[in-house]
Amino acid sequence: MESPRPPKKRKTQVRFDDADDDALLKEILAVNPFQVERGSKTAAWATVAATLVLDVDARRCRERSTLLLTEFKAKMAKSAAASGIEEEHTERDDLLANVLELSEDAE
Repeated sequence: MESPRPPKKRKTQVRFDDADDDALLKEILAVNPFQVERGSKTAAWATVAATLVLDVDARRCRERSTLLLTEFKAKMAKSAAASGIEEEHTERDDLLANVLELSEDAE
């Protein structure tokens, strides 16, 4: 008679804060997972995830960066539409602009 399987443990959900986002963006700039050959992208994102202090996997890092870039693009479009209003430019904006450039260069 087989022993019953133990229930699968769910990973605890990790919430990214501003410092985590900045660390993620800096690591993306260092590794550049957008520029690797097809078939190696998962390994590149796994490298990004392993370097972070958080307990996240490659998929979570990729999805978080996609979300950050989508929000940044929307912010830039809104900023361009509101001409004449000067907005505060942050270090995160610079990081996001650089990551966006890497992403667009890879496409």
